[in-house]
Amino acid sequence: MKNIKRLYRLLDLSVFHFDGTLDYGRITTGITLLANLLDGHDEIDWGIGEFDNVSLDEFIVGAYWHYADYNNGQWSPEYAALCALGKIFKPGMSSADENSSVYLTLADMADEYKTY
Repeated sequence: MKNIKRLYRLLDLSVFHFDGTLDYGRITTGITLLANLLDGHDEIDWGIGEFDNVSLDEFIVGAYWHYADYNNGQWSPEYAALCALGKIFKPGMSSADENSSVYLTLADMADEYKTY
């Protein structure tokens, strides 16, 4: 769980702070890695980050819907992130919350990065 917390903290800081160390491409790679780590972990503290910007569960849901809308098809890094997130978040009949801070911030970053 220690590696998950560290990676989530890095991603959270990079998404929500102007002086974050990762650009959009590296954030996408990091989110893919985070999802794969979460998928392989038995007990997850979904409340990680609740006193920072967003909790881990909010981050995962916002990222999932972002990559559902912002990807370049099945060979793109964004689609790989969506697939990895889909292993831990099953949206069922739910729909995107396009007012989610994670969704909006990643969308702004994607627009600057122009990957989709």
